[in-house]
Amino acid sequence: MKIIINIAKVYTKKSNMIISLILLFCFLPLFSLTAITGEQIEEIATAVVLILPMEYNNRTHDYEPIGSGSGTIIDKELGLILTNYHVIANPNNRNIPCEKFFILATTRPDIPPVPAFEAVFVDGSSDIDVAVLQITGYMPGSNVTLDDLFSLEWESPESWRSAEDLHLFDDIIIIGYPIYELDLEYVTINVTDGKLSGFLNQENVDFNRAWIKTNAQVSFGNSGGAAIDSEGRLIGIPTAFLEDVEYGKLTILRSVDLADSYIDNIREEVTPLSIDYISPQSFYDDIDYNQIKISDIVFASSQTRNEMPEDPGYSFSNINILYAYFDYEGMTDGYKCSLSWMYNDEKIVDDQIIWEWGPDGTFFVPLTYQNNSNMPVGDYIFIVQIEGREIKRGYVEVFYDQFTNNEIYLDTITVRGVIIDADTGRGIRGAMIGILKPGVSIMDFARLQDGRHYAGFGECNRSGRYIIDNPLEKGEAYSVIVLAEGYEPVMVDDALRIPNNAQNIYNFETIKLSRN
Repeated sequence: MKIIINIAKVYTKKSNMIISLILLFCFLPLFSLTAITGEQIEEIATAVVLILPMEYNNRTHDYEPIGSGSGTIIDKELGLILTNYHVIANPNNRNIPCEKFFILATTRPDIPPVPAFEAVFVDGSSDIDVAVLQITGYMPGSNVTLDDLFSLEWESPESWRSAEDLHLFDDIIIIGYPIYELDLEYVTINVTDGKLSGFLNQENVDFNRAWIKTNAQVSFGNSGGAAIDSEGRLIGIPTAFLEDVEYGKLTILRSVDLADSYIDNIREEVTPLSIDYISPQSFYDDIDYNQIKISDIVFASSQTRNEMPEDPGYSFSNINILYAYFDYEGMTDGYKCSLSWMYNDEKIVDDQIIWEWGPDGTFFVPLTYQNNSNMPVGDYIFIVQIEGREIKRGYVEVFYDQFTNNEIYLDTITVRGVIIDADTGRGIRGAMIGILKPGVSIMDFARLQDGRHYAGFGECNRSGRYIIDNPLEKGEAYSVIVLAEGYEPVMVDDALRIPNNAQNIYNFETIKLSRN
């Protein structure tokens, strides 16, 4: 019988099988006799950490957890953590990783994990469902260091075991973190065990043992954790389970063999971990973040004579320099600060400075391109971090406008705008906006279902910005349809009204979507 694994439950007519591919986030304790002792398992379990993907909230100006999963420390020198890609993926686009992760760890099985490190994504694949994070620093107030934790060091025969060396009915132990509604007070490490019951291959993967099957019980919370053999060697990453009404659950592990190429690349490219080991708390105890005030980031492409922003905005065309401005209060000379720029989700500048500009004032940071040529078209983000904690970020777009230097008026114009999440204020990548022709109402379109009634389309980029693909006529009113996966649709008659005196570029009002 051919089994199709899907996110949703699938009911087949040929059997009472209910199959669920469910991202794993907890499991029940179950032990059996193996060659490894309970004391040794407790030591190895300190290598397994709790991962919280974080999303920046423009309203609270802080990061908030948007999910959870497990991971395994595999290289202390580089600070590498192995996990599943679906654990670290952005919920709005599963092919893009989140920007930042909080890592929680513990040294004892009876103590909940505490915030210990910050980490970033360095490599992986959504198709293979493997990802590697690198630790970048300690969390404020952390009392756990990497030296306190175990590591299943990659390529060590004492720590890793290829699926090619496994056999049916081998003992398997699974380690990870069950978690419900991010209630961290009651989260502790959890262990189950079982037997190896088989292997599965995967299309387009040249390895017959891409997946390992086991009857070891798991559930929500375990994705990305560690599956070890009876000698404590890492053999797989708990990834999903199949649920059968009659026969129970069958857990699926990703073979560690498929992580080799990514870790090889990382070890060649990244530098050894550079976080301070003097003390995890170091300078943080002396900082009152509530006293530090950083204004919203303001962008400009030129300055006045006294170096203040001239014609500030959040969208620019045909520029060769970009300035990021912010006002500040409560700063102290000596703080370690990071002022960084990102372009299309990749960090391009990371200036590490020691603050020496006093407690309050206005600060700006310029960004230029090679030989002062025009800056590449795309989305830019400016980020302010103080002693390892992000305080503020701002978003800006650079686009190409062939009419920028010509004050001309045409009968048609180009319409652009932005679509954001109503709760977080973040742009919604992939959101679609359709503009109906003048005189065509939403009801007319719903009744006729004729694509020829569209005047133009737009699809949002990473920051939620779009440009309508066809020019629109001035002096007309247009009905608008907005759609995005996971959000309530917006359909409004005559929502876009373009005045007769509009110039060649028309900025439509910001559209806010609510999740359904």
